[in-house]
Amino acid sequence: MDEPVLADAQSSMLQLEISKGDKVQLFTFPLELIGEHKIQSESGLFFSSAGKTQYELRLSEQAINSFKEAQQLLARQKPAEFKFTVSTSFEKLPENTDEIILSILLKLSDEQDYMLLFDNARLEVKREG
Repeated sequence: MDEPVLADAQSSMLQLEISKGDKVQLFTFPLELIGEHKIQSESGLFFSSAGKTQYELRLSEQAINSFKEAQQLLARQKPAEFKFTVSTSFEKLPENTDEIILSILLKLSDEQDYMLLFDNARLEVKREG
């Protein structure tokens, strides 16, 4: 995430909505912060990049239990539709911030590489009032 924006990593979670007909089940996967790394800004002759904050999160115990429950449901029935949501809150945004740029990578097991979900996605900041 580009500086000076900081995430409230403790509020981060994944959600999976599984639908089949009229039946909808929502699974919530709270995440735990295991590492936070600052990446310095860079500039060169033809480019510049803002400093970034990288957060490393993992599934909480509650999330692992929810994941197992979702796996069991998927083994019993074939869903018609999936919806996957990633959410987090942000610490107080500086007044001059009008967009947030972030990337999200997901690693499903220690044996697999990260999957890119969002790469430098631009989120517009809308302020009330």
